[in-house]
Amino acid sequence: MDNLTLIERFRENEDLARKFHEVESRILSVLNFRDFFELLLIEISSIFDILMPLKAADKMLYCSKATRRKDAGR
Repeated sequence: MDNLTLIERFRENEDLARKFHEVESRILSVLNFRDFFELLLIEISSIFDILMPLKAADKMLYCSKATRRKDAGR
């Protein structure tokens, strides 16, 4: 690898580290698992520009509703 390639790789790694730190700092305040995973998915998709397929979003929404029903019965 030449020096220019190494510098580019360092910049890419620095950008990834910044993005992960941003996600981590936003999710640390969440106190329950359901909200944690919901916020984690939202933040990762937002910060890393990842589009979630509609079917996956529907399943996530369905799981969240089912979890809420279980939590409400306790």
